[in-house]
Amino acid sequence: MRHNDTLQTTYGEYFLAELIKAQDEHNHAVVCEDQGCAVGFMSVCSEVNVQLLQDSFDLGPFHGLCKPHPEDILQTVEDLSSEKGNVIVYGNTLDSYTTVATIIALGICGSRVHFVQPPLTSNVTCFNNYAIEEAVQKGLVAARVTTYYNCKLAQWNDGADPDPICCSSFTTDSKPLKLTCTAFFNFSEKKVDVDAFKAINSACLVYDGKLAIDTTFHTNDSSIRAAGPLTKYSNRYYVNEWCHSYFSSKEIGFQLAATMLHLFDPTLEPVSEPSEECDRLIPIYKGPSIQGGLVPGGYHYLHISKPAIPSPLQAQMAQPNYGQEIITGKALNGDYFRLHINQYSMVEAISCLSLKPFPASNLICLYGQHERLLNNLCSRFKEGLIQDLYSYFMEAWCMAIYHDRFIDFQQEVREILASKKVHDQPSMKEIAEKVTDDELNLAETPQKYLRRVLEQNGYKNDIEKRILNYLNYNSNHLSMFARPGIV
Repeated sequence: MRHNDTLQTTYGEYFLAELIKAQDEHNHAVVCEDQGCAVGFMSVCSEVNVQLLQDSFDLGPFHGLCKPHPEDILQTVEDLSSEKGNVIVYGNTLDSYTTVATIIALGICGSRVHFVQPPLTSNVTCFNNYAIEEAVQKGLVAARVTTYYNCKLAQWNDGADPDPICCSSFTTDSKPLKLTCTAFFNFSEKKVDVDAFKAINSACLVYDGKLAIDTTFHTNDSSIRAAGPLTKYSNRYYVNEWCHSYFSSKEIGFQLAATMLHLFDPTLEPVSEPSEECDRLIPIYKGPSIQGGLVPGGYHYLHISKPAIPSPLQAQMAQPNYGQEIITGKALNGDYFRLHINQYSMVEAISCLSLKPFPASNLICLYGQHERLLNNLCSRFKEGLIQDLYSYFMEAWCMAIYHDRFIDFQQEVREILASKKVHDQPSMKEIAEKVTDDELNLAETPQKYLRRVLEQNGYKNDIEKRILNYLNYNSNHLSMFARPGIV
């Protein structure tokens, strides 16, 4: 029986459901037939960041599509605790650090773990923060994990049959390194699977290091769409340094779904695509890049930042328009919290390293917010009133920002400011833009002028009404806020 038949017989509808479910946000190319009658999914990499290289079952054409069950993966790792061989984790990405931490957390002795890191391909590490890197490295030492640097994988089993893998050889800056192992976790540079490349090549799609797409996710075949780190923008955009890897996978998946929705719902109008004359700029994605997990030392790690080409943190801070950073705690103490407030007083980056669990979903809501909205964060910090940002963002006033309807409330306020309250006068948004561009000769400070216009034209009253409506409608969750008639 062919392997795909075996998978379908074994997993049945569960396999197909899990296959489609796995395509929500990470690293997948989407293939649609002309009539929109069938949709196929081609995985670029496994959603689960554990690769068992000694798996004797060859998935054949479905390699990477069958998502391993989490319980099976954990059981495999737990079985390693009863063995005596080494466990090799190869890579220098965040996935490799979280894997080492997970192996140790499952009870495997750290002295059996060999963390082999390949040479860096750039001067930016996965943490890009010296304080965090120092704490994590000390966590590796405390767990008795042996770490090797600048090692490049050369071969398995001295060039013999790699099934099963018994030893691995690496080239180093000095003498070759050879390690025996019972398990090997590979997190080196991600490349296109050979089966995926053959499929792309057979479909006559343009492949230039990565699969070339336009701004609407189309390949050179208009019936085939693609998204994720497998792709790159076509050379006609002259943005080879930008690709989907630097953007929020959730946001890209949302935009891809929006462009394809009319294929599944014929009642919807197709999204208008830009003409060739206008199709010169890539779309702007504003969603934050989020990564985190449990890292060596027992630390809970979270990093949120704007989409950007990676650059060293020190180089970023040297820029004149960088803004400021707010830090409480120390990484070695397990209470490190860092905020980057940009030149416009907006939260642009968040880094957390804590020995205690923290509500990551709440902290993600802080991204992109003005520091004044965060209870005058900067002024309070300068006055020495904030000693611990973890406890500060657990206070009751934050609950309104963490509420899932807060985004809708913000959009309502933006619509008010973009509307015209007085006939033949620009909207508040247009006035603010003119003040920013110095198009108005003001006899007072811009802040006083904008505040006066806000009150005179009725914007302030409308915004206050929306605030009260928001608090009243969500009073069951926001009972800590006072409202008219509550007394």
